[in-house]
Amino acid sequence: GDAYAVGTISGVSTGQSFPNSPPATLPLTDQDILDWKAEATSTGNIFVGNKNLSGPNNTLGPMKIQGNLTLNNLSQLKLTGTVWVTGNISLGNSSAISLDSSYGAGSGVLVSDGTVSFGNSATIYGSGTTGSALMLLTTSSSSNAISLGNTATAMILYAPNGTISLGNSADLKVMVGKRVSLGNGVELTYEQGGIGVSF
Repeated sequence: GDAYAVGTISGVSTGQSFPNSPPATLPLTDQDILDWKAEATSTGNIFVGNKNLSGPNNTLGPMKIQGNLTLNNLSQLKLTGTVWVTGNISLGNSSAISLDSSYGAGSGVLVSDGTVSFGNSATIYGSGTTGSALMLLTTSSSSNAISLGNTATAMILYAPNGTISLGNSADLKVMVGKRVSLGNGVELTYEQGGIGVSF
């Protein structure tokens, strides 16, 4: 498809390129982010320190983690509510974060104030019910605000202040970033109204 950017565009193989385009209005506001952080702390469930998860049977949420969140290789995490991580989020190779089945067709948010990194073949997805989505959002202004490894998969990535870097053959539905860097064979599957998913 076509590509639009406030700055320069390189490496686009199909469609037309529109560099030096006017900036688009971001679909989410600062207040939206503050509201999700409030949801995460609404039950008073606050973990102080770095949380490291292994294995297939992990659940979190609603929760605020005052530290980093790490999923080791092959581990799985289900979110039962909004989670806010004040540090970095790291997904090991072939790890997965999804929404609990209780979300039904609803969608959820995982918020980070730090950087987010996906290992190779790491993935995030909704509850499994049609219409459900999981958005991973970071407020980081880093040049590596969100980085996806090779063949990683995500539904919605949102980095309004930083750069999203996608590895070779990464696959995602919706992506919003201040800057975007695409690897070889990245597949962007556009879905009409995707950022309009109800959270």
